[in-house]
Parts: sequence; structure tokens; C-alpha cells
Amino acid sequence: MGVPKDKVQYVRRLAQAVSPDLQASLRQNLKGEGYFQGIMDAYRVNPFLRLTDEEVRHFRDHVQQPGVAEIIDSRTIASRSTSPKFAVFCMPKSGSSFVESALRHALGAPIASLTSFGTPHSSSYFGMNSREQEIDELALIKAIITNVEGFVAQHHTRCSAYLAFQMKFFGIVPMLTVRNILDCIVSFDDMMLATRADGDVQAWAADPQFSLPLNYKDLKAGTRYDLLARSLGIWLVGFFLSWKRCERAGLIAPIRLRYEADILDKDRFVEIISREIPLSEDQLGRLRDYAREPDKTKSRFNVGESGRGRRMIPGHITRFLLEYAVNFRDEITMEELDYLIH
Repeated sequence: MGVPKDKVQYVRRLAQAVSPDLQASLRQNLKGEGYFQGIMDAYRVNPFLRLTDEEVRHFRDHVQQPGVAEIIDSRTIASRSTSPKFAVFCMPKSGSSFVESALRHALGAPIASLTSFGTPHSSSYFGMNSREQEIDELALIKAIITNVEGFVAQHHTRCSAYLAFQMKFFGIVPMLTVRNILDCIVSFDDMMLATRADGDVQAWAADPQFSLPLNYKDLKAGTRYDLLARSLGIWLVGFFLSWKRCERAGLIAPIRLRYEADILDKDRFVEIISREIPLSEDQLGRLRDYAREPDKTKSRFNVGESGRGRRMIPGHITRFLLEYAVNFRDEITMEELDYLIH
């Protein structure tokens, strides 16, 4: 049974509605003949349509296509989960591994991947590092369903309206770590040199999405920094801008951490986390203990020094990044520019 012509307009509007209140209001116009077909038509289009219990039961009993009812059930279970779920979205080399591991230690929660069906380690093993770390819904649903007590994820993902809607739909608390871009570049360079220390000609397979020459480790430091500024550096400006745009639009409100002020200062880190996230006394104690003595392997701290980039990166590279970033001066303030590129 199809949807009556006089109700088609409401199906179309429902297919574009994100607000649960608006979705509920539009449903009232679909009552009667063709109701469930209209809901299914909208559901196939709108990834943020929240189904009612009655709708879920109907589709479970009446949808004949193999697997469709199971997909609906899985999405519904995941979207209704109330377990503590956190995702650290981060600039590369911004202390995010410390944040993720500290939070996991405090909560006693596992790490989860929201970008692939496997684990973070297996994803890297199978060559996923070179992809943009966009959220994969199958991975997200799997992470929620298989970690019933909650999880912590960590990804280098730029923000978008779609990502913001995903975080709300699945009840994930976003955290954001940022750092001075010049410092990010020199720290990233350290990591890339370390991965090539043994001369492995296939080292590129584990690189992030920023292409590097095969002879990268043999290049002069200035040349390496120039290459990174034109790839990683530009990406970092876009990363910062993407999150600021979504925050300003009221789409998302992450727990924001600056590497220099909020992560290197362990007391301040504990203060911010305990203020933003409800913790028991035991969890708070574990957080304090970890902040004082983090696991060196899991936290992945390198030099952990602020200002290295300014000292080591040639002035013309800094000017290049600044000249690019000022194109967005209507959105990135001078204070922020001074923080990001100085």
C-alpha cells in the first residue's frame, strides 16, 4: 500500500527533519492509510529519523527483505544506548592519545574504532591510516552494541553538520584537542622519521593521508617541514575551522582541550575532565593517578614541549601558513591565529 498523494509532502519533510520534536509533529499528518509505508520511505532517506517502538515492531514483523529488519533493530538499539560514550577528535600530535588513555583508565572503558569494523590496531595493520578518518556508521553501531558499558574512541576527523548529527543521534560525547600548528608539524615529522628508521621501503603504507616522498628521511629538515606545511599544515587549519563553524552554528559543543594549557598542565586537565564528565570518587582518583604517571606507550607523548615549532621551522614556512589562514580571518580571530601559527 502506497502513501496517499495528500501525505507525500509530509513524508518528504520527514525525510529531511533532524529534530525529534519536528519528526513527532510531522508523524501526526501521516496517521491512517499508508502510515508505515510513509515512515519507511522517510527512514530510507533520513539517517537521523528516530523510530517509535510501534514502528520498530511493525518493520520487524512485516519487512520481507533479508537483513533490513536487523539493520533497523541494530540502529535503534545503538541510538537508544545510554552508556557513556566518548570520542576524542584531534589534531595529529595534540596529546589526544594521552586524553583517550587517561579517560579509559579512569572509566575502566575499552577503546573502540568508529571508522572501521575492526579495532584501531587492526585498522592500521590493514592499511587504513591513509584514509580520511570519517565516521563509519557500521563501525559506530558495532562499537555501541558490543561495548555495553561504554567506550572511548579517538579519531583525526574534521567536523561537519553530518558528524554533529551523528554524535547527537547515537549519544556520543565529543572531545576536541588542538595544538599550535607549528608544534604539530615538528612532532609529526619526528614520528614519520621514526617509522622510517629501519629503511622499510613500504613505510608509506602506514602513513596518514598526507603523502610523503619515498626518500623522506633523507631530506633536509627545512624541506620536510615545507612538505608538511603544504599538506598537514593546511589540513590543520581546515580542521580547526571545521569545528569552529559547527560550534558557532550550534550543531555541536565538544569538551575542548588545548595541548599547551589543558593537557601539559596535568592538574588543569584533571580539573576540566572532572568538571565536564560525571566521575565517581574512584574514577577521579584513577584519573589523577594516571595524569601524574601516564602509561608512556599508550599516551604516546613525544617531547611534550611547547614552542619547538617556532624555533625549528623557517620563517617563510610560517608565513605561508599564516597567509593561507588569514583568508578565513572573518572566522578565525587574530588571537586564534596567534595561537595556531606563531
